Amino acid sequence: MFADITGSTPLADRLDPEDMRAILSGYFNLMAEQIRRHGGTVEKYIGDAVMAVFGIPFAHEDDPDRAIRAALDMQAALARFNEQRLAQDPEATRLQMHIGINSGEVAATSDAGNNRRDFLITGDAVNVAARLQSVAMFDTILVGERTYLATRNVFTFHALAPLRLKGKAEPISAWVVLGLQNDTSAITQHPRGIEGLEARLVGRTLELALMHATYARVQAERRPHLITLLGAPGIGKSRLVREFLQSEEETARCTTCEDTLAAPRVLQGRCPPYGEGVTYRPLVEILNSLLNVRNNETYETQTLEDRFTDFVRETLINAKSSEDPVEVAYAIIRSVGRRIGNTTLEQNYTDQLERERPPGSTPGSSALNKNTEQSGQSGPHMALMRAWRIFLEALAQQQPLIIVIDDLQWADEALLDLLEYLTDRITDVPILFLCPARPDLYDRRRDWGGGRRNFTTIVLESLSKEETSDLVDALLKTEDIPGVLRYTILNRAEGNPFFVEEIVRMLIDQKVLIKEDGYWRIGTQNESILSELASPAAPPDDTLIELHYVFPLPRVPDTIQGVLAARVDLLSPIEKRVLQHACIIGRTFWLSALIEIASDLSTSTIVETLDSLIQRDFIVVAEKQARSPVENDQVFTFKHVLIRDVVYNNIPRMRRSQEHAQ
Repeated sequence: MFADITGSTPLADRLDPEDMRAILSGYFNLMAEQIRRHGGTVEKYIGDAVMAVFGIPFAHEDDPDRAIRAALDMQAALARFNEQRLAQDPEATRLQMHIGINSGEVAATSDAGNNRRDFLITGDAVNVAARLQSVAMFDTILVGERTYLATRNVFTFHALAPLRLKGKAEPISAWVVLGLQNDTSAITQHPRGIEGLEARLVGRTLELALMHATYARVQAERRPHLITLLGAPGIGKSRLVREFLQSEEETARCTTCEDTLAAPRVLQGRCPPYGEGVTYRPLVEILNSLLNVRNNETYETQTLEDRFTDFVRETLINAKSSEDPVEVAYAIIRSVGRRIGNTTLEQNYTDQLERERPPGSTPGSSALNKNTEQSGQSGPHMALMRAWRIFLEALAQQQPLIIVIDDLQWADEALLDLLEYLTDRITDVPILFLCPARPDLYDRRRDWGGGRRNFTTIVLESLSKEETSDLVDALLKTEDIPGVLRYTILNRAEGNPFFVEEIVRMLIDQKVLIKEDGYWRIGTQNESILSELASPAAPPDDTLIELHYVFPLPRVPDTIQGVLAARVDLLSPIEKRVLQHACIIGRTFWLSALIEIASDLSTSTIVETLDSLIQRDFIVVAEKQARSPVENDQVFTFKHVLIRDVVYNNIPRMRRSQEHAQ
């Protein structure tokens, strides 16, 4: 991302140099704050311009989203900066900014992760981003094609006519960012699916049956239960939840059923990957849905606070609960919208509590605090957890609750503690917690749900080849696609539904697949390539020969690249090095060859690291022994072919050549 300001030259003409430096320092600090808040790195300052990178030194699956979010926040911050200057000096020059963003492969110095502010980033993606910034109108954000394709489901854009940029032989496509599609400050996972292409749920019959059986048990026993849906990114966790909720709601509406079932009240929240105030963010979303809160309302306002207190009071009355609604509401609001030390709220709460205290009770006493003191744990934290238990129990007295907390791998420890407490302590009401999560959750919470009667973990594995083929047919609404193309999708996706969708999306974007009269056909410019490829009726296992059966994709789709690169960057330096050495050998690799290439590591370190990579789902022990010059050699394979591709492509070309020569 390149961002430059205008208006600084006339400003410098009439200001003392020290005053000018103070203004620019304030501006640069403000821009750097927005960039770093979204996980970006300020690469350098060039005159009045800022150059930032996202994905270095650590990749995130939503780096293009983060770059645009940062750019929008930079515009808003500059507007506030101008207002402050105009308030101090009505004749101050208004600074304006134009921004260019582009995505692509770049070469970065190996020590880019150190504390130096200026490190070398080179590549065509950098040049195009700089050119886009130079041609952008003031107060606008221009993005390149790959950035647009990766973020079009998150932001609203306006397409421009192809631009003639300096140094580029061909016109470059560009889009103006208009804003977020959903006007909310909440940062959520990148949307999945292809707009206009809907597919039925494929597979997952047993998993769905287990979820329905667990919910039936929750209703029958009136006991809470927590299901953790565990699986790799894109494996279909959220889709399974949607299918389950839809099925349960349809069952409750069924008029032919002998037993009348109460429709569940579904409450949903999602753990954001980063941001401010994320500890109880899913609970904030749940409260917002209960109160129908508008985007510009927060629990900092007295009106919303009063609405919530009234809602709690009504809920507790309907449940015939003797708990004090003001205490319960206060404890919850304090966790989601107010700082504990807010004296205004403390006084409002105290005044209201005294007004509503029953005659004869002791002033200053609190049922919540009394119970927490007996528990021996910290008062405010236990008061919060008990308040949520009372509130949810009262809600579930009226109708069964299904509470979905998505992306649990990003949950704060305090939220995980709260969920465990609620599942253990809630009594005599039907509440089902559904928590989709990635395996990363167990890296920091190894005992999550372990040994508890009312905790269940359902692991989602990859779809079979038959199920993956059915998904392709369901997406494209046709079975009539060339066998080579079908085999390419199955070969590269390896049963991951998200990968299937993104590969199909790339084929559509590249005009390999074209829709005409409601049907999909192969683009004429690709028919010759398809005719030259062999029929995939029975492709051999040999990787080199297999290439003749696969349609050549230009690259790993950026969305998949981001998800997998982010996973790799969570590894320790030793784990990452061993994984890189392994991918030089190939999709399948041998321990003896790995020891030879990784000569700077001891054999015991390599073996221990391989065990760790197996536990973290990057590699598996090969089911059938591949050819090896060493007798009784250990053979491993990357769990997914695209993991190997992403790791391999991120190794500098010179190092790849050197290790291949070994």
